Amino acid sequence: MTRPLSLALPLLMAGALLTSFESAADAPTAAEDRWKGVMETFAHHGPLQTSDQKLSYYQALIGKLSGYLKDFPESSQADTARSIHAQLVIDAYLLGDTHQDLAKAQNDLVALTQKSDVAEGPMRIFRLYLLKAAYATGSDVELVQRLDDFEAVGEWSEQPIDFRIKLGKKLSSILPERGSKLVAEAEKQEADKLAAIAKDKAEKEALLQQPMSLHFTAIDGREIDLQSLRGKVVLIDFWATWCGPCMKEVPHIVEAYRKYHDQGFEVVGISFDQSKDDVLRVTKRENMTWPQYFDGKGWENELGKRFKIRAIPQMWLIDKTGGLADLNGREDLESKIQKLLAQ
Repeated sequence: MTRPLSLALPLLMAGALLTSFESAADAPTAAEDRWKGVMETFAHHGPLQTSDQKLSYYQALIGKLSGYLKDFPESSQADTARSIHAQLVIDAYLLGDTHQDLAKAQNDLVALTQKSDVAEGPMRIFRLYLLKAAYATGSDVELVQRLDDFEAVGEWSEQPIDFRIKLGKKLSSILPERGSKLVAEAEKQEADKLAAIAKDKAEKEALLQQPMSLHFTAIDGREIDLQSLRGKVVLIDFWATWCGPCMKEVPHIVEAYRKYHDQGFEVVGISFDQSKDDVLRVTKRENMTWPQYFDGKGWENELGKRFKIRAIPQMWLIDKTGGLADLNGREDLESKIQKLLAQ
């Protein structure tokens, strides 16, 4: 998955918090149990392609977080809950749900920015969302102030392109030079991004039917070489424990492995995690017994860079000759496995 800013912080928090709760020696408290349930909702959801799908998802999470804050207002996760709740309220408002309490969301974020222990990353996110709120309803003076606040700590190149273009167009009537520059830079970055995607797609398609070379030492010490798997059908699964869509695919892969392993079907995982403990914990819990590549570099994963993986999950199928047969194993996985095994 490529993570939009509105979901990036919650998903990262979900992975860290779920790990800490599951590894704790003591039984979780009622607040921790409830928080774990809220965080799991972030990682497990349906498609988020349309505005309506996103809005429905945001509204459901807003309800869960509101309930959590009502019951556990002084818990150790209360500030985190307020932060995520405020971000989601602002996103929902921008998608058309004007019944959301935007003023409270702004007040919560302002209070969080005034804490002495706020790290640089969260501060950028808080100020970006205050800017989003000002874009939605604020005066020109407030909008410029929030813009200055954000630009003091944040880089535009890291932010969603569509919002930058909308903001730049609105600013053009107040600060023409800054507005025009924001739009121009965003449009150039979008064009560069689309060109890179097209280039990557062409390069990946050029790999089809070509022998695929892959050799590494798995996280459990096994030596893996695709050369030794000639005569078998192999699924290469690019994934991470923090990736909700990846985890939704896991039961399907486990079931396919159970059904077809004895017929010559193998799986090799390429993890984009940074925590070895997370990978070992999740693979054990989910019965993912196949080898996993792990280098702890996250999105800078060496094999991810080699194969130009910009989003996960991705599932590639290797045929019995060792050639890359399919770049979209997520679709009709079992039927594709059957077809390749029969060749």
